[in-house]
Amino acid sequence: MQEQTDPQTESEETDSQQQQADMQRLVKEIEAHPEIGRLMQI
Repeated sequence: MQEQTDPQTESEETDSQQQQADMQRLVKEIEAHPEIGRLMQI
């Protein structure tokens, strides 16, 4: 039972999901404003 409620595992999964959401938001911003991509030199 202890393994299922391991807070560290849940925390890591949440961090990963948050990073993916941030990246998707950033990609949408760059697509909406192409000049941002040029400034960041992606």
